[in-house]
Amino acid sequence: FPGVLAAQGYAEKSFRREVERVRDLFVNDMHQSVQNEVAILMSGNLKGVPPQLIAELESYGVISGICLRHGNIDGLVSGFQSRYPNSPRLAPIKFHQSVYYFDEGDYAKSLSIVNGIENKYLSKQQRWKYMFNKAYSNMRVGNNDEAKAGFRQILSLGNTPYKAPSHYYLGYLNYISGDFEKALGDFKVLENNTDYALLSKYYMAESYFMMKQYRKAIESGEGV
Repeated sequence: FPGVLAAQGYAEKSFRREVERVRDLFVNDMHQSVQNEVAILMSGNLKGVPPQLIAELESYGVISGICLRHGNIDGLVSGFQSRYPNSPRLAPIKFHQSVYYFDEGDYAKSLSIVNGIENKYLSKQQRWKYMFNKAYSNMRVGNNDEAKAGFRQILSLGNTPYKAPSHYYLGYLNYISGDFEKALGDFKVLENNTDYALLSKYYMAESYFMMKQYRKAIESGEGV
């Protein structure tokens, strides 16, 4: 009995070292190498290895498959979910699945996946992207109130990589709904932003025009 426990302990420690090695490859975006290593390790003897450690290893393989844009991405995700339905690793897998469809322009599908993610299991950077993609997808499918709430939530976080685009899209949503005063508040923040200054000045001019403040409309439109 002690010999069995010792063997199991050795198997776990040995496998854990291999998982850490795969994790390093994963963090460095070496996704094909991750896939190769996961396939080798999963074909070996897994006796004595805790399921959560196997789930961690498999999660790297699934996410790498998504990043490599392999076929049957949904099958990879559903397969992992059927094997480990309660694993916290499921959240980052679904996050990457949602990003895949977001990048493909399938905002409805991306949103349906995002809505099923427990974001407490995501990293801080992933949560930021999760929140922005969710708000943007809501906007693209016509859920404008939900989109506004999402962009406001991002802005409440302070300085994130999504602060400027959230100001812009919130301003745009307020503009198309006729709330020109609120729209101006967001567009003014972006007057000197490299990426959004030109578009923001255009909508500022349009907003002033709609509010019959024609002099300000002309001033805002200069250089557009």
